[in-house]
Amino acid sequence: MGTLKDLGESGIIQMLRALTREHMPGLALGIGDDCAMFSFYDDAYYYLVSTDMLVERVHFKVGQMTPYQLGLRSLAVNLSDIAAMGGTPIASFLSLALPPHLDESWIKSFSDGYAYLTNRHHTALLGGDTVRSNGDIVVSVTILGKVLKGDEKIRSTAQSGDLIVVSDTLGDSCAGRLIADERNRRVEAHGTEEQTHLLQRYYEPSPRLALGQALSKIPGVHAMMDISDGLVSDLPKILSQSHVDATIQLDKLPISDELETECSKRTKWSSETMAVTGGEDYELLFTISESDLDQLPEPDRKSGIPPLTVIGRVSSMQGGEPVIHWERKKRHVTRDFRPYNHFR
Repeated sequence: MGTLKDLGESGIIQMLRALTREHMPGLALGIGDDCAMFSFYDDAYYYLVSTDMLVERVHFKVGQMTPYQLGLRSLAVNLSDIAAMGGTPIASFLSLALPPHLDESWIKSFSDGYAYLTNRHHTALLGGDTVRSNGDIVVSVTILGKVLKGDEKIRSTAQSGDLIVVSDTLGDSCAGRLIADERNRRVEAHGTEEQTHLLQRYYEPSPRLALGQALSKIPGVHAMMDISDGLVSDLPKILSQSHVDATIQLDKLPISDELETECSKRTKWSSETMAVTGGEDYELLFTISESDLDQLPEPDRKSGIPPLTVIGRVSSMQGGEPVIHWERKKRHVTRDFRPYNHFR
């Protein structure tokens, strides 16, 4: 019998799923998507539930991220799951494991960050739990939302011929985390504007709720999810559940000028690799029929709609497992992009 390192996150989820019986009145979607989805009798809505956890030294380091940023980020990553379903958030539950040496100002600042997104997205905090930790800080959030029946977007409905689209730019958060690690190892009086941008993308992700809700109204948008573990990890989740393959054009990946500038200064950094493998961007990844491409909303930062980029196409599955074909300028590329594994 192997270890959790061998099993990986997806293997653990599959093992737990095999042990559970999803027999719940009104359950429309259980384990395996961004949110579980259920309804109450003749209600017009599906109700969405998701949970996420942030663990010190795994997802953040106290010396790098302010309590305010951690509070904001804790809710943002959960709101992103609601956005990925095309939904609207309703409420959240917050559970904290905290070491007793933290002072009152820490929890006040954390609460202010959490409250900022709570108020901005009209998401009530309804409860949770607080316990003592003998070591690291652990934050767990459960989010509730809703989506009109028929408007929901899930992972298992991609169709052969669909275009693959992502929002905004990829790889910024990955670079921001590396910059934060660098600053931990040396004193840096002033960062560049580019570094400030990348750190902001890492510390304070923007859940794409307005975009998700706009996409939910487009029938030609078939499958959708958010990018939390990186394109190379998350795209296969759509492909496997939809039983399709995909081709990605590496030269079409949306990469910010800030990321390109920082990568040009470091011989070991590759913007392409970060865009493909870097996690925690919390952008939306979706497939859409080519005939409905003109239905996509125009970018409008003020209303929360970032730019959208077509990066590839869905195709029929050729084997027993989904395959991603990587191309550059329409030519096949052999690359070993390694997905992130929490237990590696």
